[in-house]
Order: sequence, then C-alpha cells, then structure tokens
Amino acid sequence: MKRYAFLVRGINVGGRHKVVMEEFCRELEELGMSHVSSYINSGNLFFDSTLMKEELLLVLEEFLNKAYPFIKVFSLFTLEDYQNEVASLPKCCLLYTSDAADEL
Repeated sequence: MKRYAFLVRGINVGGRHKVVMEEFCRELEELGMSHVSSYINSGNLFFDSTLMKEELLLVLEEFLNKAYPFIKVFSLFTLEDYQNEVASLPKCCLLYTSDAADEL
C-alpha cells in the first residue's frame, strides 16, 4: 500500500466548479482508496491505495470524466515522488516543504 497526494486544479475558486470535499473523499473511498483526507477546500487530497500509480491514474481519469467533467488537470504523487521533487529544489525553497511532507 502506498500513500498518494492527489492535487486537483481549478475547483472551488471564485465560486466556480464547486466540489464538496467531504463528498469527494467519500467517493474516493468508494473507489477503493483508504485513509482519504483533504486539505481545506483546496483540492489537495491524500489517500492510501494498493493500486500501482499507472492503474490509479486510469481509475481517477475515468472517475473524474464521469463525476466531475470540469476537472481537466490533476497531479498524482507518491511519497517517493514528493521526496524526489523536494530533493531537486534549491535550498531556498526547502523552508516551505517540510510541513507538506507531514501531510503525506
């Protein structure tokens, strides 16, 4: 089982494309994800899954196309992906990333 960060763009901004995070989390659980949580109404979600990242991308794309067709852009990171991204950042940026790792 891996921990994922699921970053959805273009929702809950300026009253457009409203998504209720509690409902969205429940729907992800119905798709088989576990320990689903969200960070405020930002579209940043976290969950565990036994699926490989490539399989999960297909499941999420199909789900979004059916349930939330206005969501066109999202990112999916494993904890390892996140750590690799952080390792490649210039040192000046690292001050802002330490708390974010705790969310994963």
